[in-house]
Amino acid sequence: MNIQPAPLLFSLLNSDCDFPTALQQAHPPVSRLFGSGCEAFARELLRQPGVAIVGSRQATAQGCADAEWFARELSQAGLTIVSGLAQGIDAAAHRGGLVGPGKTAAVLGSGLDRIYPRHHVGLAQEIQQQGGCLITEYPDGSPARPQHFPNRNRIIAGLSRAVLVVEALPQSGSLITARHALDLGVDVYAVPGSIHMPQSAGCNQLIRQGAQPVQSPEQLLEDLGLIRAMSQTKRGQPYAGADPVNQRLLGLLNAHPQDVGDLGRLAGQATTSLYGDLLLLELMGLAYRTPDGKWLRLGLL
Repeated sequence: MNIQPAPLLFSLLNSDCDFPTALQQAHPPVSRLFGSGCEAFARELLRQPGVAIVGSRQATAQGCADAEWFARELSQAGLTIVSGLAQGIDAAAHRGGLVGPGKTAAVLGSGLDRIYPRHHVGLAQEIQQQGGCLITEYPDGSPARPQHFPNRNRIIAGLSRAVLVVEALPQSGSLITARHALDLGVDVYAVPGSIHMPQSAGCNQLIRQGAQPVQSPEQLLEDLGLIRAMSQTKRGQPYAGADPVNQRLLGLLNAHPQDVGDLGRLAGQATTSLYGDLLLLELMGLAYRTPDGKWLRLGLL
């Protein structure tokens, strides 16, 4: 039997020279963090904040696909993905972050020996085995209590140079993370969604309150100064018209709502990879998602 070595444990104190000012200025201030996994990676995260990707536990399949897509592309660009190991968007963000060299860090609302939810123990192990880390302010033996998660969210914000919210119900914990980020001077981004989807209400609310709407990882990387801005000519070209995959997908849509599974079979494409393409068409006003999750065409190229 292949037995994995126990992950290394470490602690980070606010007296350390590389402890982030944002965590010291959070409410309440963070005095100490316990970590598991790669200590060098954790200390680098203290010096070079990552990008937080957070969202609903009751996420849609498309929301999870979007979160994984953003995380994968940001990690490929060398950014660390920070999230909370929760069900839904958080888990998808961690899985995307594992793909690239940026890796991922999970901030817990419990002790390191009390992974929550329990079915994410395997994901927590994979994060550590691939060079990432788990971080918490709660000592071993601390269970996951409801009041721990708002506190955890301020740590997620304090370890990030930007916070991206992908699907959020009204009054969700993701909005608490966004408020902590704004208090700390961290930029907040949100993926806009259909007015008919409850999971989009929180993101649309954030945008009304001043958060930056973001439609692709490239746009976020551009805002963060990690890729050069596109020329005005390129920016004016419709993405679907320049991408044969999306152009073909648009040709499969019509005025009659179609199920994603049916579209996947027509396109010869896996359903999970289809969601990102459909979202781009929706954001461009070329496709519409009905309240029951089906898709129809709105415009012409």
